[in-house]
Amino acid sequence: MSEESANDTLAPVDLHDYVEIARQEPVLCFLVIGGYAVAAHGHSRATFDIAFLACDDDREEWRQRLLNQKFRLIAETSAFAQFSPPDQSTGLDLMFVNSATFDQFWAASEEREFGKATAQVPSLDHLLALKLHVLKQGLAIELSKTLKMWKCWRDETSSSASRMASLIIW
Repeated sequence: MSEESANDTLAPVDLHDYVEIARQEPVLCFLVIGGYAVAAHGHSRATFDIAFLACDDDREEWRQRLLNQKFRLIAETSAFAQFSPPDQSTGLDLMFVNSATFDQFWAASEEREFGKATAQVPSLDHLLALKLHVLKQGLAIELSKTLKMWKCWRDETSSSASRMASLIIW
């Protein structure tokens, strides 16, 4: 994590710190999702959380790495885990998908810079598919964000509706 400041308090955890945790041996593959990924595609969106898409096969390794660094597991379901760092700064939301889905997202991902960190982000098609999946799970609060993302997707791609539909079924 970030170095301690002169007054011996922990520096706030940021995206770079999470990327560094993933890059410890053995390296864990992940994709930055959520607001940071949307911004990486050139569409600014205010965001205060950090979210990664990861392969479910790596769930236990993610858990151990974060718990070993004194992160607290806040919530967990079969598809999600939410961690809070020791300093209570920006937490990490992990969305887990099966290996076939992760491999498909990874193959279409793009490398982007986030300040001191470089990481992969999903294509806009896949970001939209993730949002639609969340809606499908009954989280209607995401509707306004999804509609904004739809506009981004529509403006930047000529993909057919059937192509999009095939992305959201996994």
